[in-house]
Amino acid sequence: MNSRFTTINTYEVKEEKDTFGKASLWIDFYGKRGDSTEGLAILQHPSNPWY
Repeated sequence: MNSRFTTINTYEVKEEKDTFGKASLWIDFYGKRGDSTEGLAILQHPSNPWY
């Protein structure tokens, strides 16, 4: 586990161990960096063969 960030997916599952490798329409990673909160969202697209 990496406690420096939080994950959350389409189904509001928040633990990395419960989201890693699981199908989801989107997933968001966010966490503190200095005085700011930063994040990255990854979104599925229907043209993706693994959608």
